Amino acid sequence: VRLHREEGKTWLGAAPDGIILPQTDSAAGDAGVATPGSSSSLLEIKCPYNRGFPRDMKPWQTAPWYYMAQVQSLMEIFDMDSCHFYCWTIEHGSCLYMVERDREYWQYVYCALEEFWHKNLVPAREILLDSGGMDVAAALEYKPREIHMLTEYTKILSQRMANSLEVKPMPNNLKM
Repeated sequence: VRLHREEGKTWLGAAPDGIILPQTDSAAGDAGVATPGSSSSLLEIKCPYNRGFPRDMKPWQTAPWYYMAQVQSLMEIFDMDSCHFYCWTIEHGSCLYMVERDREYWQYVYCALEEFWHKNLVPAREILLDSGGMDVAAALEYKPREIHMLTEYTKILSQRMANSLEVKPMPNNLKM
């Protein structure tokens, strides 16, 4: 788990499934000198459940748009430019999408997250802490609106991003 590196944003944290280190030049021996052009990348793994029938699940043909905000948040918090977004299924192979960091997209996601944190969660939490959990009615005054004003636009951007990703099918070497 890592918190955002910028002061004032440490309320924002993330935990990727892994970090892929850069390839090293084997000629460098144990020195571990990174191969030119290689850099660290994040790894996010999804194992689709398929409504209770995971063995029937096949790898996605298109990355689900609803994971794009999560993946972009991981890259922002870990300050990395790419993420290996991996879909693993039990019996039907897997697939990999390479997602590149999009700082403009992140600004929309961050705006919604920041508003929720500072205008909803923190004030409601303070009321509940100060009242020993008794003043629920006052805390509910800070309930967020059902849909943020940026939700639809961010959804469209997420769909475009997901649809633009190239899928790389991969076999499963592990059978359960």
